Amino acid sequence: MFETNLKKILRLVENIQPSTYGNTRNFQDGAVTRLSPYISRGNITTNHVFTSLLNRGFNPWEIERLIQVALIIPL
Repeated sequence: MFETNLKKILRLVENIQPSTYGNTRNFQDGAVTRLSPYISRGNITTNHVFTSLLNRGFNPWEIERLIQVALIIPL
C-alpha cells in the first residue's frame, strides 16, 4: 500500500540516499526511491525532489545516476 499522508511522502524524499541508489540500483536488493507513484500522480514533482537533493548539499554530478533514472520527466 502506498502512503497518502503528504508529510510522510515528503519524508521519503528527505531520506533518499543518492550515492547508495547510484551504486546499487541494478542489483536485486538495490536501493530504490519508491517515489514513482507519487511523481506520476502529481503528489510531488521531479523538480521538488531535485531541489530537495540540492538543498541537502548534493552536487548534480554526485547524483547523476538518480537524475538519469528516477527524475527523468516523461515527454
